[in-house]
Amino acid sequence: MNITNQLPKNLEKTISDLARAREKAAKQKYLLDLSETLVMHLCSFVLGEYKEMGKVHIPLEKSFLQQKKNLGFGVYQGWLRESSKFLNQEKQPSEIHDLLHGSHDFLELSQFIKAYVALKSAVENNHENYMEQISQSLKNQPGKVNLLQFFDVLIEFRNRVAHPHKEVKGKVVTWPFSEEYFDAINPFLESGLNRVINELGKIWEFRQFVVDSNEQGVLTLISEDSNEPMEVTKTADYPEGIKVFAAKDTVLLSDWKLLLRAGEEAVEKIRQEEEELRNKATVEDLKESIKAALGDEQISLDELNFFESIGKTRMGLSKEQIKHLILEVAHKMGIEDPFPEVDKRFIEAIDHAITTKTYNEFLLKLTGQQYGVSSEQFEKLFIERTFALNADPVEVRRNKVIQMSANDFKAYANLMRAQQWIYALGTFSRELRGIYNMTAGAADTFASKEYWQRWSFNAVEDFAKKRIETISPEPEHWQVKMNMWQQGNMAGYAWCSIFPKESPVKSVLALDLAINNSERIKGDVMIGFLPNRKDEKLLENAGLLYALFALNLKEFTEKFMDDIRQYPHLKMWDSINFCGNYPLSEITEKYPWFYTYLYALDEIQFVLPMQELVENPSSVQETFDISFNLFNGLFDEVIRDYQNLKSSTYLIHEFETTISVKLKELFPIFDQFGLIEQQHKKEKLNDVNEATSEEAEVVEEVLNGLTGSVNHGHFSKTFRTKEQGFPLLISFSVRQDY
Repeated sequence: MNITNQLPKNLEKTISDLARAREKAAKQKYLLDLSETLVMHLCSFVLGEYKEMGKVHIPLEKSFLQQKKNLGFGVYQGWLRESSKFLNQEKQPSEIHDLLHGSHDFLELSQFIKAYVALKSAVENNHENYMEQISQSLKNQPGKVNLLQFFDVLIEFRNRVAHPHKEVKGKVVTWPFSEEYFDAINPFLESGLNRVINELGKIWEFRQFVVDSNEQGVLTLISEDSNEPMEVTKTADYPEGIKVFAAKDTVLLSDWKLLLRAGEEAVEKIRQEEEELRNKATVEDLKESIKAALGDEQISLDELNFFESIGKTRMGLSKEQIKHLILEVAHKMGIEDPFPEVDKRFIEAIDHAITTKTYNEFLLKLTGQQYGVSSEQFEKLFIERTFALNADPVEVRRNKVIQMSANDFKAYANLMRAQQWIYALGTFSRELRGIYNMTAGAADTFASKEYWQRWSFNAVEDFAKKRIETISPEPEHWQVKMNMWQQGNMAGYAWCSIFPKESPVKSVLALDLAINNSERIKGDVMIGFLPNRKDEKLLENAGLLYALFALNLKEFTEKFMDDIRQYPHLKMWDSINFCGNYPLSEITEKYPWFYTYLYALDEIQFVLPMQELVENPSSVQETFDISFNLFNGLFDEVIRDYQNLKSSTYLIHEFETTISVKLKELFPIFDQFGLIEQQHKKEKLNDVNEATSEEAEVVEEVLNGLTGSVNHGHFSKTFRTKEQGFPLLISFSVRQDY
């Protein structure tokens, strides 16, 4: 039987690549790709059965949330095992339950397991005659086996191949990469996978479709194979465009976004468990929580991040101490390696950068943070991937090629055209103030100034959305919001805010993409961190958020200083004097005290001058990607710490009245020396190009002549000379040390 004619397209493609492979190393790669694709397919099928049943298994759905940043072979295998067990427990067993959990005489699967165990023993004991060791092992009676047992061993094998250098009994053992090795193991791996595929006839009856319409209990589906429509009677809340499996009258979800959407019960359960640990916050309680999290024999990245944050904020423990605790608990439970494997998506990103010569080390390091990969782990992973791809690490680091898809290029080209329009608009506006006059409805008239203004703003927004869709693992969780105030006023300034849709700090922590040809900055594209201060009033403790952001920002810049020095255009805005900006690396190296005493969520952006963009326009895309990964990782860490501490009470709450009285006593003293209180930022924004709706509306709380509040974590009074135009002279501030 030619089984490949019945397989889904993703499996067919991998099998086709496998058939064309001539090198034995490439053949093993495709065999491993096939095994992972196969497990993912089975996982999606059984999760589709689980969703169709309509009952909720909270531990499973918790893992959907916790494992979202370390999706790997083992994670899909865990979901396959847990969902199929739950279906059987609820008396609605999966179509493939017996294959997964039963006991079968699958000779090829048993032989692969024995071959791998013998091969591993030979490698770890420095025996190079792999075939002889395997032949000896196969003389023993083959045992009963099921698909899950086969996949468990296959995952261990894949991990040894992916990470060839491993410490065993105090010495580093390197996994082989020789002709003898491939000859010894590849045939058993291929035979085992062929047997699995041939045993899954029931699965291959279900074909992949896309929902074309869903009306009055009738689904219209478009076949992935023939592109032909098919109607099925089914009442289900399936939106158009999602993927499903269908066979006869049975339709199951297969779209990963919906399969991994956790119910509110699971979200609430995680909240309760985290809050309980925050309230207890002892090392023994932490160990108990770690033990519970290791119920599936692995700490997810989200769990690891939470434990590190709670250890730092509540117990004064470092990340290394937390990892030591996790290892201690894991070893007592008989778990050798409790930490999550590196997400396949990140490995693919490294491989793509190496093979396409688009390698940017800083960008990849920042991307790795989203997947829990430290700088040290990245270096090790980079060497492993160059080894696996037969590439020279030194040469890879020298490469510099820009690569864009057709859609990326269109969005980028439109952004550049928009920049030129807005740049010109800002230039003319300083000479011809009448350019601000708008004609109602003129935006619909092609080639009118209002038309091009709207087009340019749409181009800026579209570029941001396209990049988020390309580089974010979860683009649907991000909001891109264009600031429309400048569009309506024909200003030489356009920007959009980019922030997580359901962040506990609202849009206070946000990214931005801006084009500016105002008096403030001439013709620059700016990409980076720009907080939305309108949402500050919604925060429980804004001052705490400020302090945590400053602390984590300082630690981050110190950690990546060698990389940040290469980007002198990454600058912080001087919000004290409201003029100028300075390289982030220079502030960190020369003025580290700034973060402790003066930093207050000031803008941090890559400032790309118009003149340089003319010479190197591709830097916009690279800079956007770096900014997103840099600040996204920073946001995550700050928010975790903020969640752990926001309900705490601090000294500033107790001494609010005393602080206010003492600071106000300074007023008459400084008046004697010709000083006046600081002019408020709102009064200084005279240029229409500089003012934004946010800046016009947001005024930091002023109470009895003092700037700040308990919620902001400080009370301040700033004085300047009475002579106009002189900079800041002196400032008194009482701040809470969080």
